Amino acid sequence: MTNNEIVHITSSEERFVNEAESIVQRGRDDAYHAINYSIVSTYWQLGKHIIAEELTGTGHAQNYGQHLMELLEQRLVPVYGNSYSKRNLYFFAQFYQQFPDFEIVNACVHNLTWTHSILQSVSCCVLTPMKMWHATLH
Repeated sequence: MTNNEIVHITSSEERFVNEAESIVQRGRDDAYHAINYSIVSTYWQLGKHIIAEELTGTGHAQNYGQHLMELLEQRLVPVYGNSYSKRNLYFFAQFYQQFPDFEIVNACVHNLTWTHSILQSVSCCVLTPMKMWHATLH
């Protein structure tokens, strides 16, 4: 049988194939959500780690935060890729500052992608009332 041949199937075969497609799609959806949760959780935890070090770290020089970001970027990018650039590290810290309670992040993460999270975080100064309203919907 080739891909161009028309195949006649019974209604029970159609149901069988449809259910198989549903199983595959649910598996893909579950994998996507698990990966997304892991990404958002990792970035939030890294943001928390950065902020904690900036607040309690031993290097209280004026540019200590910038130094931390550069140090992290130098170590993380070669191993884990550009997702850990200095720019993104600042976003992770900002994300943690906007959502310091992980329970809120955990409750909403199934509705948020990292891109969605960072766009909300970056626009916090302008859209805080809107962001709070959106969070109450989920």
